Amino acid sequence: MNALSAVRGLQPELEAAGVNTLLLNIHQPPGSTLLERFAFVSTPTYIVYSAAGTETLRANRTPALADILAAAQG
Repeated sequence: MNALSAVRGLQPELEAAGVNTLLLNIHQPPGSTLLERFAFVSTPTYIVYSAAGTETLRANRTPALADILAAAQG
């Protein structure tokens, strides 16, 4: 399973848990314009923010659902 399929597979469960998801292609706007701001060094890059806006998880492989949910709680 490729990274895009993996993260899309997680989206329904994340949304059911109240976690918003945003998929960006860093090769096209708006992803390319956010490349520097979010300091992407490789793809894929997964970043989770708490509701307070604090980055709580950064990974270069698809994180487990439980890890994402825990990180989203801050």
